Amino acid sequence: MTALTSTDTPPSPPSGCFVVMAHPDDEVLWASSILKTAGRVILCYGDFPGQPVFSEGRRRAVRALPLSNVESLNIVEASVFNHATWPIPEETAEGLALRRMPFNLHGATAAAYRANFEMLCTALEDRLKGAADVVTHNPWGEYGHEDHVQVFRAVEAVQKKLGFRIWVTCYVSDKAVILMQRHLYRLGPPSPPLGTDKALGDEMRRIYMENSCWTWPDEYVWPDREWFYPLLPNAGEAPPVSPCQVQPVHLNMIRFDWVPMRSKDFVKNGLRHVKYRLVRRFPSFGRFLEGIRNR
Repeated sequence: MTALTSTDTPPSPPSGCFVVMAHPDDEVLWASSILKTAGRVILCYGDFPGQPVFSEGRRRAVRALPLSNVESLNIVEASVFNHATWPIPEETAEGLALRRMPFNLHGATAAAYRANFEMLCTALEDRLKGAADVVTHNPWGEYGHEDHVQVFRAVEAVQKKLGFRIWVTCYVSDKAVILMQRHLYRLGPPSPPLGTDKALGDEMRRIYMENSCWTWPDEYVWPDREWFYPLLPNAGEAPPVSPCQVQPVHLNMIRFDWVPMRSKDFVKNGLRHVKYRLVRRFPSFGRFLEGIRNR
C-alpha cells in the first residue's frame, strides 16, 4: 500500500476504519462514537495471569458484545500496569521501560512485555493488511497504562510496513500528562467532536459486569463528546518545549471524581482496585481468591 500523506487525511476516522485496543472494555471507553461504523474491532489482550475466572469472563463477554465486527487476539497480559518509571517514564521500542519491583519477578515480567510486543506486531501485520485508517490508543496510553502504550507502538511499527493512517484517542489523566507533552507535536488537527454512544456504552458495560470483567468504575459516566487525532507522518524530532509551554489540544481529562458514586460503590471500587494490584503482583493470590469464590 502506498503511504498516506497528511493531505489525504479526512476530517474524522471514516466509516470502515479499523479499531485496535488493548483490553476488552477499552474499545467502548475510548472509542464508543465509532464502534458501530468500524470495519473491524481488534482487542489484543485476553487472559490475565492468576485470574482464570476473570479471563474466561472476558472471552464470554467478547462473544456476547452487540457488535459483529469484534475479534480478540487473546494474548496473555504481562501484568505490567503501573510498573513504568512514573511520573517520568522512559520510553522503549516496545512501550515503556519497567522499574525493578522488589516483590515481583521483574525479569520475567519485562521479558513477557517484550514478547507481547513481538506477538502484537506479527498478529496485527496480518490483520491490518488492506486497512486505510486505524484508530488506536494514544502514545501516552490514556491514563498511562503500559499495555495501551505498547499497543500504540505495535500499531505504529506495523504502519511503517503497511502505510495506513493512524488516529489516536483524545483521553488523558493527570498521571500521563508529562508523557503526553512529549508527543503533542505528532498530532494533526483534531476531528470534529463526535457524540459518544452512551446507550451502547451502557449495554456493553452491563455485559462486561455480568461476566465479572469490567475494569472501570461501575458508575462511570461517558463524556458527551470525543475527538480523534491523526498521527502526522514524518513529524520528525520533538521540538524543544519549555516546562510551561502547552500546545492547544482538545482532550477529555480522565478524572474519577467526575463519577457519581454512592459510598458503598466507592468502597467496592476501591477494594477492587486493591485486589487487582495484589493479583498483578502475586498471581497466586488471584488463584486463592477464585478458589474461595468457587467453593
